[in-house]
Amino acid sequence: MYIPPTPLFSPEIQRVITSLNRRTTAFSKPGEGYESVIAILKSYLERKSGTQYDPAAIRITPTNVQNELTANAKVAGIFYETDIVLTVPQASRILSDRRRFKRKFVANNTMKWQTPVIAYRFAVNDEHWKAQIRNVLANFSQNTCLRFIEGMAAEDYLIFNRGEGCYSSMGRLGGAQEISIGYGCEQDGIISHELGHTLGLWHEHSRPERDNYVTVYIQNALPGTQGQFQKLSSDESVDFDVPYDYGSVMHYTSTTFTKSSEKKTVVPQQTEYEHTIGSRVGASFLDYKALNKAYCSNVCRNNLPCHHGGYANPNSCDRCLCPTGLGGTYCEQVQHSNCGGELPMATYEWKNLSYSGSSIATGASQRLPETRFDSNSPTSISNVLQLARNLLR
Repeated sequence: MYIPPTPLFSPEIQRVITSLNRRTTAFSKPGEGYESVIAILKSYLERKSGTQYDPAAIRITPTNVQNELTANAKVAGIFYETDIVLTVPQASRILSDRRRFKRKFVANNTMKWQTPVIAYRFAVNDEHWKAQIRNVLANFSQNTCLRFIEGMAAEDYLIFNRGEGCYSSMGRLGGAQEISIGYGCEQDGIISHELGHTLGLWHEHSRPERDNYVTVYIQNALPGTQGQFQKLSSDESVDFDVPYDYGSVMHYTSTTFTKSSEKKTVVPQQTEYEHTIGSRVGASFLDYKALNKAYCSNVCRNNLPCHHGGYANPNSCDRCLCPTGLGGTYCEQVQHSNCGGELPMATYEWKNLSYSGSSIATGASQRLPETRFDSNSPTSISNVLQLARNLLR
């Protein structure tokens, strides 16, 4: 039964509630509409902050980073951790602190998609928008055993909608479930982020071991949002052998829920990664590796000797998929590149390095100085420099 949203919310929030209640089966049960989830989250966040919490009053501080939080500026207060759509049972577990989730992936097997073949549909007929989503789905299929079939008849399926911002559910809910890729969300990294949640990936900063990698300055967060920075419990955690990933597309930015653009809320303890966290270029190698551990562990029967953290390619089991910068059958060598050109041997004097392309990889005898990089290109989601060190130890 459809329950109309409360008129106490803003028009933007009312549109989110209406869309979720209509398009996601889990919210169709009496008393379990998304307005009930908002009420539970309100109680949880008030308990964590010790202050009154008004979801409609949360206004995101503008920054120069384009991600799901900036697109959700008017509705972020009704989601868990900026963009996660919880169900009533999920929100109730968080409220009671009975969270038993895996470190990077949902622990409850009922929340995992039952097969690697997932049906999806579109709620909006915008060909350019649909092409962007299909491109991301293809990237996930190229790096995992997951397959996404448009229009396939299935009991459980995704509905991509151009809703009020960027949001998605955590894992499989059963029946239909909405993923919103609204205006401002149409970038590969943001689409990958929302798809990651739907497949079962939590935000990277919420891993139980996160305090070894980032420092959370809760005093810099907007009043009432302190509960949005909680770590997941390590109870019943499954170790996927996937290390903490500053470059994960699931990582918070350094200014998430900040009360001032000059104040950081999440800061890497390795300072060279300050501008790496929160990048929304696309899913990282380790994001894909975690999904392969979760969904594809039985695809390749042979045990390949993949080096340097590589894993058997589920689409070609005689080869390994390798971290960026590495190549070869077993990730045993530097990745070959036909763009850019050879790098000069490093000396003790500074040299200008001019490069346009996707990646630079050097041998063990070559070094790139990483203390300072000057660039005259504007900072944006597509202008990102990532450094990976000691790949061939």
